Amino acid sequence: MTVSLIRGGVVVLLATLALVAGLELAPARRALVVSLYLLVLGAVALRLLVRLVQLAHPPAPPSELDAALNRRRPRQPPPAELESLARMLALASVSGVYVHNRLRPELRAIARELLFSRQGIDLDAEPAAARAALGPTVWDLLRPEREEPEGYEAAGLPPAVLARVVADLEGVAQR
Repeated sequence: MTVSLIRGGVVVLLATLALVAGLELAPARRALVVSLYLLVLGAVALRLLVRLVQLAHPPAPPSELDAALNRRRPRQPPPAELESLARMLALASVSGVYVHNRLRPELRAIARELLFSRQGIDLDAEPAAARAALGPTVWDLLRPEREEPEGYEAAGLPPAVLARVVADLEGVAQR
């Protein structure tokens, strides 16, 4: 409380000095200078009253519920499989060879399982039905006769195409 009083006293002293300087330097603006002075005094008085109320009625200690709600669990790192998939998608957006040799086999395994478990379609034995179920974007990537790119300079799949492939596979999973 004494710190609040000292701070309030310093502010009042500075405001009083500003009042005297304002009255001497701008006597035509006397009403404005006095109004500002009274505003500062009111703010100091209000701050001291708030501090007095806080001292008279301290806040209650946190309840067990508050403590439980505020307790944070340490954030778990994402699963290694998820990081591996994210890395695979990032590399697939850069390299066409990576798309063909790494991403495509993974996606073929996923599509094979989804088609067979959800719709009873064998990806390799029933290519026409698989094409209809997967959609043109996924089928173009997974079709058996897809040619391998000729070099590591070959462009990968744009992120929009990768997003479309994931969305189409999720659509097969929901059927």
